Amino acid sequence: MNQNFRLAIQFAFNKADYNAQVNGKVGADKGLRNEITPPSFVSINGKDYGTQLQADVANTDFSDIKLADGQDGTYQPAKAKKYLAKALAELKSQGVSGPIHLDLPVDEKASLNLNQAKSFKKSVETTLGKQNVVIDLQLLSDDKFNAATFNATTGKTDDFDLSNASGWTPDYDDPSTYLEIYNPTSGAELFTLGLDPTAKADSSASNAAAIKAVGLDEYGKLLDKAEAINTDPAARYKAFANAEAWLLNSGITIPVNSGGAGAIVSRVAPLSGPYAPSGIGDGRYKFLKVQKKPVTTAEAKKAKAEWLAKRKQIAQEAATN
Repeated sequence: MNQNFRLAIQFAFNKADYNAQVNGKVGADKGLRNEITPPSFVSINGKDYGTQLQADVANTDFSDIKLADGQDGTYQPAKAKKYLAKALAELKSQGVSGPIHLDLPVDEKASLNLNQAKSFKKSVETTLGKQNVVIDLQLLSDDKFNAATFNATTGKTDDFDLSNASGWTPDYDDPSTYLEIYNPTSGAELFTLGLDPTAKADSSASNAAAIKAVGLDEYGKLLDKAEAINTDPAARYKAFANAEAWLLNSGITIPVNSGGAGAIVSRVAPLSGPYAPSGIGDGRYKFLKVQKKPVTTAEAKKAKAEWLAKRKQIAQEAATN
């Protein structure tokens, strides 16, 4: 529940090395994300949402962090050590001394997940020192791993200190689809924080203490402010960016990567299927075309360039009609 400690963990985490365990060194940076809502998910007065968010973190602990996709903006070892020193001083006054052990559940038979967990452990312990922080990999059977993560139905059964067993796909084109998952009363990902969705944030004594300790009640107010704006999209998105700036700075969650950036072998013609920035558009077979030979990188790049040009043309025509 100590913000400086959470930030120390985040800034000690080498996300590029972590991602390389799945995508190799060549693809290590591809797909890396430093914010929760994709930078270009929506636009605000002609500029990407990410531009507003970058401005909003200027007065936070993320003031010198670049949030753009495709680079490890939060891996800052010197910064991590600085925040660890602050955290240890605060924790010492509460009777806490190192080394601080953190449980990270791992499916023991999922080799890629296990390698990522080992990478996380290595970067955090190397940066912060094993005398201060130890990541304890809890090797579990598939059933026990899922019971403690994906299939957990209460905050108590989501049993870990840290987990990489969570992710989110947007359901609609509004930042709330990402940011409401940590709403202190109804968030879909509250379980991963050891909390339970409730009718009221203070209806559970344990929830109330934890929510207040990490400031999620303040985050809830920022979400409410944004949700109340329903006639001015630009103002609404700005308000959500302000809420996300708070969430990033809290260190409660660590954005790592996005899907779709791994190497694949496919004979499906690039971008021949349906597309949607949210929802399940790309999960349908309609319009898909299959070619005889696997798609080459050159073909994929050419198809994307043509696709983007066509989208731009359609947008321009719509603007003039």
